[in-house]
Amino acid sequence: MHAMKTVIKILLAFLLIILVSCNRTSVRIVEKAEETREVSLHEIHLSQEMLMPAKMFMQGDNLVVYQCEGDTLFSIFSDPHSGHYTNIGIKGRGPNEFIQIDARSLLGTNEGFLCMDVGGVKKEVVIDGDKISLLSSTMINTQRHPQNGIFVDNGYLSMNLINEDAEFILYKYFDNEPEYLCAYPEWGGNNRDMKAFTYMKHILKHPTENKVASLYAKFRKIRILDIDEGNIMEVDVRIPNPFRRYKPDDKENHIAYGSYPCIYNDNICALCFNGPFNDEIPPEIHVFDWEGNLKKRISLDKYINVFVIDTANDILYGMNTNQANILYYHYFKD
Repeated sequence: MHAMKTVIKILLAFLLIILVSCNRTSVRIVEKAEETREVSLHEIHLSQEMLMPAKMFMQGDNLVVYQCEGDTLFSIFSDPHSGHYTNIGIKGRGPNEFIQIDARSLLGTNEGFLCMDVGGVKKEVVIDGDKISLLSSTMINTQRHPQNGIFVDNGYLSMNLINEDAEFILYKYFDNEPEYLCAYPEWGGNNRDMKAFTYMKHILKHPTENKVASLYAKFRKIRILDIDEGNIMEVDVRIPNPFRRYKPDDKENHIAYGSYPCIYNDNICALCFNGPFNDEIPPEIHVFDWEGNLKKRISLDKYINVFVIDTANDILYGMNTNQANILYYHYFKD
């Protein structure tokens, strides 16, 4: 009996962690943008086609493209408009090599970038011309769980692929016990799919506060989580057209936010596809503030499915991964 009481106490404590970690959810319905504009993308033809460009990010003034295939992992554009780039970084177990990077975790710094490598290894990397070197390496106890996350103020926040009790797992820097954060939404109803699959998303951290935005692929919705307060702002985006309701096993499910987002002037920027992936239909960029207001809708004249915005120079860069020998750009100051 004593053993049973102990087990119950442990289970209750575990459930308490999940429930307490999300205190309040508020909902915001978006039916118009504060500003709507159209932009034309210019083309830069590259010297050779890239292999599976997965993510773009800025490292100081350099544009960096992470390629998940090929002999080298990173293409560095010190002068993107020249079309020339330098390839650096290889797969391996050497001191300046990478085994399997979690692409979501890649974050540019002035000197290089941060990333999570396999096994819970947080790496701080320095880029110097055509050389790459490891500045520091920190172990985070991810308990051998799958890694699909980003760095936050107090640890590594990963999408939960272990169970369906919570949407995220927070692996803390100074605590070996992970914290389970936030119940899943209930937009998809009851279906047989894993919740992690139904609610596929990309996540992005606030530049200065311990907040995270989740942008969902199968629902035109975002959630903004305040990690410290445990509160969620749920944003339902109802423009520019009715979004087809998600149905399990439907091959024609629409895609909303199906690409890595980025920060621009402290705001959340995301490509919104508003339908099936179709490189004949350009997406638009949605710009949200951290209160869930849709500040801008930016219509593009060409199809891209990876992008980043250089905040310092107000330049949008993008690529179509099916035609990865062209780099697109637009000056927002124009």
